[in-house]
Amino acid sequence: ALLQEADILEIITNIISGTLLVCSDGSFSPHSGTGSHAWVFATAEGQALLQGAGPIDCHPEHLSSYRPELGGITSLLFLLTVVVRLGAIANGQVKLYCDNKSALENVFEEIPKRGIYPLLAVDYDLLVLAKDLLKNLPIKVSWGWVKGHYSGDNRQVQHDLNALVDTLATQFRQDPAAGYEPTAYPMFHPLHKAAVYIDGSMVTKTLSKAIYEQRFQVALMNTVKKRAKWTEVTFQNIDWDIFGKVFKSYSRFHQISIAKFVHGLWNTGEQKVLFKQEEEGLCPCCKSAQETTIHVFQCLAPEVVTHRDKQLLQFTEFLDEQELPKPVKQCIHAGMTTWLDSAMEKPALHAPTRGRLMPADQMATQAFVAQTTIGWDAFLRGQISHLWRKAILFSSPVRDEDAAETHLRRLIKKLHSFSLSMWECRNGIIQGNTQETRRAIRSATIRDKVKEAYTLYSEGKILLLPRDETLFERKILGMRLKGDDDTLLCWLRSLEVAINACEKQQSKAAKLAAVFFQPFRELGRQKLAERRLTMLQSQIEETKSFSEQRSVVNPEEEPYSQRETDQMETEVSDFTKSQYNLRRQKAIVVEGLGDTFFCNELDEEEQPGWYEMRSEDSIVSPGPFHAATVLEQTFSSDSSYIQSRRRDIAYSFDTFTTSSATIPTPEGYRAERRIAQMDHIDHLAEGIERMNQGTPQDEDSTFQPDTLGAQLPTDSDTSEDNTEQNWIVDKSHIGSLTAQQMLRFPLHRIMDEAPISSEADFFGSMAESPVLPETRDRSIFLIRGRIP
Repeated sequence: ALLQEADILEIITNIISGTLLVCSDGSFSPHSGTGSHAWVFATAEGQALLQGAGPIDCHPEHLSSYRPELGGITSLLFLLTVVVRLGAIANGQVKLYCDNKSALENVFEEIPKRGIYPLLAVDYDLLVLAKDLLKNLPIKVSWGWVKGHYSGDNRQVQHDLNALVDTLATQFRQDPAAGYEPTAYPMFHPLHKAAVYIDGSMVTKTLSKAIYEQRFQVALMNTVKKRAKWTEVTFQNIDWDIFGKVFKSYSRFHQISIAKFVHGLWNTGEQKVLFKQEEEGLCPCCKSAQETTIHVFQCLAPEVVTHRDKQLLQFTEFLDEQELPKPVKQCIHAGMTTWLDSAMEKPALHAPTRGRLMPADQMATQAFVAQTTIGWDAFLRGQISHLWRKAILFSSPVRDEDAAETHLRRLIKKLHSFSLSMWECRNGIIQGNTQETRRAIRSATIRDKVKEAYTLYSEGKILLLPRDETLFERKILGMRLKGDDDTLLCWLRSLEVAINACEKQQSKAAKLAAVFFQPFRELGRQKLAERRLTMLQSQIEETKSFSEQRSVVNPEEEPYSQRETDQMETEVSDFTKSQYNLRRQKAIVVEGLGDTFFCNELDEEEQPGWYEMRSEDSIVSPGPFHAATVLEQTFSSDSSYIQSRRRDIAYSFDTFTTSSATIPTPEGYRAERRIAQMDHIDHLAEGIERMNQGTPQDEDSTFQPDTLGAQLPTDSDTSEDNTEQNWIVDKSHIGSLTAQQMLRFPLHRIMDEAPISSEADFFGSMAESPVLPETRDRSIFLIRGRIP
């Protein structure tokens, strides 16, 4: 009906007389996420003068029952402003009723909030409009709270008005007028100083929560999917809407308990192993398997089985009491019972309605299969498939979504109650189910801690200040344990305070000591740095001196390669270098040995691998332990590691007896070889001296000059082609040489090997095993020298 002028005049008259009553209410459907409001103008006797209803625009996730109530108050204040302007009313009074006390208090707030806090208020967009309209009204508007859906004996006019507007709001929400359907996009008003939009919709409540969800919701979803091993399809198959509504309905304390259970944060054996509190984390009830959240439900301990059967019976009775379809009840009971008895995380389950042709049975079967994919352990956490809702709605004669949601709420709360009771049973087995058992366990735990403290103190693992040592010295352990639980707890707390005091004093002393000794540490570091710098400089000077000496000996040679330099710096110590120089001074007397021998030149082609045989016989080389034992390396020499850079090598072989020397370490082996080489050099020098004096080496041998077939280098042999040659020198030729001729060829190293019988056996005999000589009777010298 259209608004009549007579009704307007009557409203103005009641405002001026102060008898006008106005009332508003709201309607909200959490399932559909829609809301509406209604209002009425009435006389003091309750006669309705003007009434109406309208939608509430808001995003479904931000909508609650509070916003429709606030929207009804805002609409009333707006209509009063229009009527007051039409009637040019300057004075008057109106009484406003609503069944939402929080909305009334926020609108009629006497001391408004300042700063940013008004912008963070719930449904700020409507609240700021209502306050502005109320502020600009020239009439007085008082408010009163009325109990909604009142059915008592003391019924008054405001109760009737509230019932009227409640009916109007519900009818409009269920069947809105064409063109007035609620939207998810509230309009921006010039009075809004600030607004936050997400996905094009204004955030009207819980701004911090909305920002938090936008920031962390995706990461949280990925974490949940990863832990539960769900795919994106499986995750979206869960009815998260009903789960969130049930969770919000709990108290703060209950929410913490549910959150710990849902996210697997129970202090099970698995958690203790994760945080290294235990090694195996066995179940404290059955002690046969690692305790996980799933094992808490499937444990086979007798006490747990008894409690689980009792809880299952109560759950079955709960299902029978609910107005749920029979196929849904059968599938839920079969799934829970089979999973709990299977002792498996995801066993192969089959719905009891499988194969049936009735549509209700098929819908229940689909829900069962979907829940099996999600997991029946998730079912106990309240994470149910959205197909359960469809199965319930399909079997409902009126298809009431609110009724289906009510059934699901009750089901999830019962599942949470069942799950928490299983955890309480487990804790009861550990800590005791009765008061007497808990008291006995508590007393035993306290005494164990006292015994442990005395043991640690006797072992010196508890340090106390001298003033606090009386905690242990005043009474022995036996006397201490005679006290009651409260006395022992006081003693343990006193011990904790004493330990903290000792640690605090030690920390303070450590800081003071650090300050006192800081100058000494700095001085020590400075001296250490200076010493290292001096050592580094001396090493650099020695390296330069060593390089200069090497270049003076033979400046025509090419400098060392990087590999050779690294090898020398790594393996040749200062001590080895000094010892080498001393040995070299002894070996100077044999310099130029090759010039005095009658030698038979050998072709280098007949000596395979000659130039490669250069590693294990050097006085400063690391020995055969640094290279594989092959034929060429068995009797080879590497002159690249010799300071003189000369390649003049002489080999001598024992002819009669030899023996091998086994050295257990590479260092010992190299030392023994060097000593033997130096002894050979000394012995050879003595032999040369006796030869020049005409004295034979042995009693049964004489030195007869025999130059037949010998090739003796002469002064004219200075061509480049004759720079390095190989010689076989018979011992009988040595007697005819002079010392001047013998000094023509420099000798650097001598190595004794196993005796050989002929040139053909030379390489073969050397390939078996190197030995150290015991006799000094030499018959053949293999000399490789440089002809000046």
